[in-house]
Amino acid sequence: MKIWLRRVLALALIAMGIALVAFKFNNIQSGSIDTEIVKLQLVEFVDSEIIESQFPGIEIIDVTGPELNEDDYPCIWRVFNYLDEDWLTDSCEIDEWELLEESVLIEKQDSNLIIFRGVLSSCIKNRENGVVIFNYLGENNLDLQDLTDKDLSRFPIIQKSVIELEAGKAGEDISEIPLKEWEKLVDRHLELMYDLQCFRYNGKVYGPEFSSVYTAIEGEIANLGTILKIVGGLLLLLGLILIRKLYFRKRGIMVNPQKVAFIYDVVTLLLAVPSAWLVASLILEKLLFIPPVYEDDEMYFMGVFFFCFGIPFVALFTSRLTSQSVKIDSKGVLIDSIRNKEFISWQSIESIDFSDEHILVGRLGVPMPRKLQKSLKITVKSGDSILINEPQLKSVKKRIIKCFEENVPIRLNAEFMKLINKW
Repeated sequence: MKIWLRRVLALALIAMGIALVAFKFNNIQSGSIDTEIVKLQLVEFVDSEIIESQFPGIEIIDVTGPELNEDDYPCIWRVFNYLDEDWLTDSCEIDEWELLEESVLIEKQDSNLIIFRGVLSSCIKNRENGVVIFNYLGENNLDLQDLTDKDLSRFPIIQKSVIELEAGKAGEDISEIPLKEWEKLVDRHLELMYDLQCFRYNGKVYGPEFSSVYTAIEGEIANLGTILKIVGGLLLLLGLILIRKLYFRKRGIMVNPQKVAFIYDVVTLLLAVPSAWLVASLILEKLLFIPPVYEDDEMYFMGVFFFCFGIPFVALFTSRLTSQSVKIDSKGVLIDSIRNKEFISWQSIESIDFSDEHILVGRLGVPMPRKLQKSLKITVKSGDSILINEPQLKSVKKRIIKCFEENVPIRLNAEFMKLINKW
């Protein structure tokens, strides 16, 4: 398998090297970087005294949690997720609400005050119409985390933002908090499902305001073409060094000699070089915001697919086909293939036969098998078998047949020669 991996790496390096040296690339950047940032803001909760006067004696219940879910209560779930300052009222069927009362709420009432994910809503039954009316009241939370100076000391920019808000600053004057620092605070101190990333500090409630900053990337990268050619030359040199070691001889007869492997590699490179150019164009676009010279999503998909999957597949076929040697003498048959070496003595041979190898090809849009090669299958008395690849050159096939003819024992001669002459 080392031969296969070396061939894959060598072909990929050579293809990419040729593409970088010989093909054209843009050097003008055109794009933008989208950076998500967080700004801290004071969160105003609904006045509890006003709520008490409007709904005297009604307890506020927080139903945030796995009990209230979309699968069991689809309508209620939708309502609670949509209610806000722009969607003040909604309704759902009373039957679904009563199911929620039985499983989640403490007791059945005609009016309830419910908190779901930090939003306080009134829920009033209208039995005449068989619905429950939901009204948005504002933001509220019963289980906010109280953070101290010690807690915030691990997060310097968040602590700085709190100080700025306490000093009366707002808007652009508030420091931007890196998303990673905010996520660390949430992971360490807050419950994402229950508090909506809000916390209480010195009696005030603070929460995040998420936004994105777009940074335009435009301009020319000087000497990009020269840099790509230098990199391409180095890749090409490294690939040639690797691939030279693949053209070797083994003991015995090479089933497919070096020139066959060379031809297969050249054909592979004819397809791999354009694919490498497409891959390099995509890499430049993603990393340096350089738009490709040629724009066709389908073509880029095909190029990336062949470079990532086609080269390994063809390299496996080539290595398997061209790395096998056969040594036939009076003792038996030594087969040295891509995976291992195996020696079969004449006494252990039970039979010889052909084994056709097929590959799927498309015909009128329908995958159909096509014979790839007719291998020689030698079966031993233990039941194991080994294959000798079909040589691509008739001269090599004649040499193998001649060696069999000269060395096959009398016990097997008739069967062997009758079959092998049909190869």
